[in-house]
Amino acid sequence: MIAEFTAYILYFSAYSVIGWAVESAYCSLRAKKLINRGFLAGPICPIYGFGGLIMHLLSGMLAANPLLAFIVSTAVAAILGYCASYGLERFFDLRLWDHSGEPFNFNGRICLRWFLMLGLAGLLVVYLLAPAARWAYSLVPRNYARAGASLAFVFIVVDFLQATTNAMRLRESAYGLQSIVKELRAMEREGILPGDAALSMRHLRALAREDKLGPEGKLLIERYAGIVDKRGQSRRLLMAYPSMRMRALDISLDNLRSVLHDNARKLRERGQEKTARVKTSARNARGRVRAIYGGLLPYKLVWIFFLSSLIGYMLEMVYCVVLNGVVESRQGMLIGPFNQVYGLGAVIMVLVLLPLSRKNDRWLFFGGMILGGAIEFLFSFFQEAIFGSVSWEYSTLPFSIQGRANLFYMFFWGILGLLFMKEVYPRMDGMIGRVPRRQGRAFAVAMAVFLVLDMGLSALAVHRWSERMGGADPSPTNAMEAYLDEYYGDAQMREIYPHMHFDPADKREAAKRIREMSGER
Repeated sequence: MIAEFTAYILYFSAYSVIGWAVESAYCSLRAKKLINRGFLAGPICPIYGFGGLIMHLLSGMLAANPLLAFIVSTAVAAILGYCASYGLERFFDLRLWDHSGEPFNFNGRICLRWFLMLGLAGLLVVYLLAPAARWAYSLVPRNYARAGASLAFVFIVVDFLQATTNAMRLRESAYGLQSIVKELRAMEREGILPGDAALSMRHLRALAREDKLGPEGKLLIERYAGIVDKRGQSRRLLMAYPSMRMRALDISLDNLRSVLHDNARKLRERGQEKTARVKTSARNARGRVRAIYGGLLPYKLVWIFFLSSLIGYMLEMVYCVVLNGVVESRQGMLIGPFNQVYGLGAVIMVLVLLPLSRKNDRWLFFGGMILGGAIEFLFSFFQEAIFGSVSWEYSTLPFSIQGRANLFYMFFWGILGLLFMKEVYPRMDGMIGRVPRRQGRAFAVAMAVFLVLDMGLSALAVHRWSERMGGADPSPTNAMEAYLDEYYGDAQMREIYPHMHFDPADKREAAKRIREMSGER
């Protein structure tokens, strides 16, 4: 039962979409403009869905007799068309189509030409679409079919509820406009044209701005605005069905079309004004950004990363020699004296702190302090998450932040950020600026490629090292692992990364070494 209901929903949706597409294309070609037909806002026409589903279910019995299939199809089309027209008029006072001018029509709801065309469409369903739909449905896994049917059912129900709400609003708008038109007819003023409510209301608004309109006229403008604000999908329905009529309505719906078209024009004008304001604000923002970052071209960031990685590596080497009297590797990459933590930190500091460089120095200090701590924390977190290793550990020090950052070192990051932005970066920018731009860009591209490859190789080597240290079978399984084992074995990696540990139990040892490096006991 569930499988049959799922299939029925999918078949109904497919025939609804096909019917909507064919009718919208036909009406668009006749009107020479794009028209979205259908009572619902979505790309579905339920009347074609019901008709197609009925012919689909009867196709097994009718396939052997084309004449009977055509007769049944025309009968189904006539009954559905008449019931749909009657239901819309009964509940919403709407007659979306009117075939009164067609020969052999029945109360203007259906006509011979219309249901003969749908009779031929029924034959198409019986002999082509139904077999194709069954074949396509057999290819879809049942869980996917149920999910698709559920989504289609929810979409159709929500769209139908929204469409009924819009139809009620359209009826309210039409009868409200009829009341306004009657009052316009009673007004003896120059410029009042009851046949064109939109033009008349524009004239009344002009009089109101000049304070030449009484309380009754102002109340009329307020009522008119209330009608226009409830338009919803009303304008789409009016444009999609030019022959639409409303029961017991004295005025032409062309008047309402004019009103809604006038409101759409005003909305477009407001939208254009808003877009112009947004563009002006964007231009001003771009101007402010250019004033701050105007000389900071993208290739300069590569230079800053390269130079800061090199300077940071050298500073850490000197730091270790001065405090501990030992020379050890402080590089972050396998090839070259570079430490990417300092390079990335410098780039982020330039991008974030450059707008603050014109303010008081304390902004640069606190900005560098926060950025430095965040960079340390994130690098430590992702290193442990990806490689299962740690390169620094502050959990035994006061003011530690999960052992990954420390307020004491963040203080030095603040000093470093202040000195970097005030002293180092201006000189670095001046040095980069003295390099001819063409040669500077070429070097930046070459260095960017080298650094990316270097960091990639370093990540692979550390990952392979972690596998060897993890107790698993150390035998290489491919050429890359064999290359890494040969050229970057455990001894080589320990020499390059002396402070990196993979066993969480070694964190205490790492913290102890950090304290010794800092001169603590």
